[in-house]
Amino acid sequence: RRAGAAAAAFRAAVPPVYGRPVVLTVRAHPGASREKVAWDGDRLHLWVTAPAAEGQANHAVALAVARWLEVPPSRVRLRAGTRSRTKLVDVDGDPPLPGGYQTR
Repeated sequence: RRAGAAAAAFRAAVPPVYGRPVVLTVRAHPGASREKVAWDGDRLHLWVTAPAAEGQANHAVALAVARWLEVPPSRVRLRAGTRSRTKLVDVDGDPPLPGGYQTR
C-alpha cells in the first residue's frame, strides 16, 4: 500500500479524540474598529477588525471563538455561513463554555 492510503485507513479506523462538537451560532460584525465578544443567550456576537473579503473575517471569527473558549484554533471550524454574517461554528471536544452558557 502507498503511505497515503495507509494513513487514510488508519484515520478511518481510529475514532476522533474529541467528543461531540459544540455548535455555536455566531453573528459576525466584520470591519469593526476593535474586537469585541458578546453573548445574548442565543448567539455569540463577534466584532472583528478583519474585512469581509477573501475569507479574512471567517478566519478572524474562528480565531476569536478559539480565544473566547480558550481552545486551540485547530479545534474550531466553520460549518455553515461562509458568505453570511450569521455562521454556525463547530468546536471539537465539548469545551466548557464561559459563564456556564448552555448550547444544548
